[in-house]
Amino acid sequence: RCNRGAVAMQSRVLIDSIVRQTTVLIAHVATASGLRAPLAHVADRVFADLTAELEAQGVSRKVAADMFGMALRSYVRKARRVAESNDSPGRLLWEAVFEWIGEQELVERDRVFARFCREDDEMLRGILRDLVDSGLLTVLRRGKRVSYQANPPDEYENYEGLDSHVWLLVFRESPIEEAELLRRIAAEDSDIQESLQRLIADKRVTVESTNDSKRYRSEMFGTPGDPEVGFAAAVSDHFQAMTVALCMKLRGDGDNLAPGVPGGGTWTIDVWPGHPCETEALSLFAETRSRAHELVVRAAEFNRENPTPHDARRVTFYAGQMLAEAKEQDDE
Repeated sequence: RCNRGAVAMQSRVLIDSIVRQTTVLIAHVATASGLRAPLAHVADRVFADLTAELEAQGVSRKVAADMFGMALRSYVRKARRVAESNDSPGRLLWEAVFEWIGEQELVERDRVFARFCREDDEMLRGILRDLVDSGLLTVLRRGKRVSYQANPPDEYENYEGLDSHVWLLVFRESPIEEAELLRRIAAEDSDIQESLQRLIADKRVTVESTNDSKRYRSEMFGTPGDPEVGFAAAVSDHFQAMTVALCMKLRGDGDNLAPGVPGGGTWTIDVWPGHPCETEALSLFAETRSRAHELVVRAAEFNRENPTPHDARRVTFYAGQMLAEAKEQDDE
């Protein structure tokens, strides 16, 4: 009993730590490059995905409700509400402001405040300032009058970024049903369909048609050379690889394989200018990435010339490195 209590306490500490670190990551992604991505749907999205995963693991609704600290009836009611509203989350104020300005050729600031007169003036000023700072709006001054103009989107970056995200999901989930693919990506179905057509034309994705639906496959994945275009897919790919590896470890999957095949590790090295290990520590990631890339290319070349057997396995390797200034130590 005591052991179960200790495990439960450790699990709670671990969950709190993961949630904290994940929210930090979400906050950085939501504000990357000066953007202000919508977050209103995040809480409902987390609840919906978490309840679905608990159900997939065989946890009953009654137990799941208790895990959330909710009565069963309240739990079922919230799960139903989230399922109904999750496909059409409400727009944020900044989206409405940006869209309205984009419909005009040039909009004076007074007209913006008149159009959104029910909103708080300070909030509107902050939104306009953020939209200008992020490059979505251009501010023009004509005497004492201030006007705003929406900047045209970079269409290349728009569709290339979506293509990378769609390609990644197909690669990771091959084969994936069309309906599931459309459900998993937060974009318009028509945009996803166009992305799939581009990926198929480039031979990055193949499609299998059946009587009832379509399934998509991909045997490879690569992010665009421009990091500004493919950063979302690259972050998603790395984060998914890490979380899947951790989930497999927690479930005990792969414990019957050779030691060290599945798993992960973290090492921290303190160095300073002139330290005998400084160069080796700073080049560790670059050398590891170069070695991994060379292995991927070599394996892909062999696979193109040889049929894939039924017992083939996919090895996913992930690595990351950061550099931070060491905190000053006390004299003691």
